[in-house]
Amino acid sequence: MGQGNVVSWSALMTGYLHIGFSLEVIRLLKDMVLGDAISPNEYVFAIALASCSDSGRVEEGEQCHCYVLKSGLVFHQYVRNALLHSKFFSFQEVMWIWNLVPGNDIFAYNSVLSGVLENGYLKEGLEVLRRMVSYRVKWDIVTYVNVFGLCAYLKDLRLGLKVHGKMLMSDVECDAYVSSAMINMYGKCGEALNARRVFDGLQSQNVVLWTAIIAAYFQNGCFEEALNLFSKMKIDDATPNEFTFAVILNASTGLSAIRYGHLLHACIEKSGFKDYVTVGNALINMYAKGGDIQAATQQQKYFQT
Repeated sequence: MGQGNVVSWSALMTGYLHIGFSLEVIRLLKDMVLGDAISPNEYVFAIALASCSDSGRVEEGEQCHCYVLKSGLVFHQYVRNALLHSKFFSFQEVMWIWNLVPGNDIFAYNSVLSGVLENGYLKEGLEVLRRMVSYRVKWDIVTYVNVFGLCAYLKDLRLGLKVHGKMLMSDVECDAYVSSAMINMYGKCGEALNARRVFDGLQSQNVVLWTAIIAAYFQNGCFEEALNLFSKMKIDDATPNEFTFAVILNASTGLSAIRYGHLLHACIEKSGFKDYVTVGNALINMYAKGGDIQAATQQQKYFQT
């Protein structure tokens, strides 16, 4: 091409972003503005902001933010959603962007709710949820995952039951992510039996769901039941991951079952999860609380080398 236009530049940047070349997207934006003197539109900046967020380029992200503020592109939904979803703004700045113009779509709400959970602003999360209900915004799968997570952090069983009821009356498909979020919510709210009902009502269970239900029992002090579920998980040919092993190690610690812990340690060695930090911390905790200080020290030295 003799000279690209905004459409061709946008297509090229999108291609680089999709294959993970985030830094190349930023370079292309500079070439587009300085080399070809083409003014970016809202779609280009949505791509650029996403690349800055993915690559952790805070300075370039702030420069893009200044440009869209001066040009008025911040009022476009694509740009606002990209700003809300970015990782280089403080939560207060994200809330300012969110409140800048009314009429946010579900992606904007999901981005803000996700920020709420990551930063622990639970009061603000309830306000976001109130607005969603007030404006009758249609929820999607991501929304339910975020809201169940908010209920779990708040340990608000009453709100969690309302959200569960709303989901049952909606046309949203209950996939593994939503189901695990529900199980986690009931577990954090002290309702292990409700978590088990959700788990047993599923047609198929994967490692995420097995880990969630085991964690629900562990969080409520039902250590023996957590160990029994781990045995059932292996019978069902569900392969545990590092998070499963971390939870079940802590459950065996709660029962002071050091011999079972030794068996788990051997299983972890064979499965190739011994180098994961979450598993290592659980092993150190298990040996230390089980009175085997030498084994705990060896595990600590292993991760320090």
